[in-house]
Amino acid sequence: MMERQADAEGLQEQMSTLRREHARAFDEQARALKEVSMRENEARTQLEALVRQQAEAEVETKTSKDKVNALKDEVERLRRQIHDLQQESADKEVKLVQLAKQRAEDREDLAGLNLALDSKQQELALVRSFSSTFCYSRLWIFTCRSRGRSECEEREAAPLYLRG
Repeated sequence: MMERQADAEGLQEQMSTLRREHARAFDEQARALKEVSMRENEARTQLEALVRQQAEAEVETKTSKDKVNALKDEVERLRRQIHDLQQESADKEVKLVQLAKQRAEDREDLAGLNLALDSKQQELALVRSFSSTFCYSRLWIFTCRSRGRSECEEREAAPLYLRG
């Protein structure tokens, strides 16, 4: 019986050792499982964060593309406007040159017309002078014929401002 009892004690010790090893192995597996679970949670959290970041990046990319397209449209519109303004400016410069030429021609015409006017005024003054002398002479001749010669001789001797 002793032998049996020693065998039983040996078996109990073996069972006890197996239980401890089993508990230790179970604890290690539980710790490993817990660690794996934590890593899985961390990986899931990181994956969710990456998915959110990717979605944000896609939204930002689309927004940036829209802004770039809007800016390209604005640049094209401004280029057209600049071209139109340059064309308008060139047209105005041509118009200014034409107006300057026309002004110079008008000044030359004015100078010529002033010269012609002066000439005509001098001519008119000569014609008036001649005409008044001629008219006075004709009036004198007519008067002399109607009144007689003696009165005409008196008038001829009188100064012009006294003759009537």
